Amino acid sequence: MENDKYTNDWPHEWIKKIRTRPSRKGTFKKMRQVDLAKRAGVDPRTVQQWENGDRLPSIGSLKQIIQAFWEEGLFLEDAAIEEATMLWNTVKRFSEARSASGREFADFDQIWFNTLMASETVQPEAVKEVSTTPFKAAVRLRNRPSTFVGRQHSREVLTEKLIDHALISIIGPGGIGKTSFATEVASTLTARFSQGIYMFEFGTIHDAHDVYPLLLSTLGLTTQGKMSDEAVIIEAIRHYELLFIFDNCEHIIDTIAEVAEFLLMETPDLRIITTSREPLNITQELVYRLPPLSYPA
Repeated sequence: MENDKYTNDWPHEWIKKIRTRPSRKGTFKKMRQVDLAKRAGVDPRTVQQWENGDRLPSIGSLKQIIQAFWEEGLFLEDAAIEEATMLWNTVKRFSEARSASGREFADFDQIWFNTLMASETVQPEAVKEVSTTPFKAAVRLRNRPSTFVGRQHSREVLTEKLIDHALISIIGPGGIGKTSFATEVASTLTARFSQGIYMFEFGTIHDAHDVYPLLLSTLGLTTQGKMSDEAVIIEAIRHYELLFIFDNCEHIIDTIAEVAEFLLMETPDLRIITTSREPLNITQELVYRLPPLSYPA
């Protein structure tokens, strides 16, 4: 059986094999690594690492790869869903085998891929008729005590790092003060992010499916007709320079990693600070391990 032929292939073999195929859409130019990098929102060196077997795509990147392959007509005719599924499962198998913490890789979202395949038959005019909720940028931070003691140096370091890094994860054990620290840092950046600072308190939810509804609610947005929640959010915030705080991420860390990666890829002016007991482990992330408070001299 054709599907069985590739069951034991390595992820890098799959990615390179599909990328270098002639397109079924009649274009004779093959997709280059730089083309795939642009579509996936990563550096061309990252694609090179994928195809050399030195690195595995994250969930968000893998979705972008599959979408690019589909839209460019690189999957085999009448076997697109089989190949997309097999590519996903191959990356999933190797990702879980290499995970030191036993982190599970999400299953292939067949509903998403079916929607992707069906989208080519949707008229652009039908999508344009749907309007998004007007977005009102604001500073919305958790109420905090009027004084904040210590960590002056840490605040200065993190503020400086946020200039060059789109995503900073504040990592530390429970009770060390990650949330208070993130809030304090954000409160000093209201002038820089005058278009909006938002805190998303993920500790209030327990299911990964509630992440996007929480984002919509906090941003004051609502679902819009046929548009996905992701599309509504991107359409609303793409032209703003915003700072998001993703608070208490560890219990749904994989979903938060995927969401953060997607938002940063689509909105280049966005900055995100996360608080968690473990990193997101995605390309754009700078990990800042919060040190404990020191004793007075």
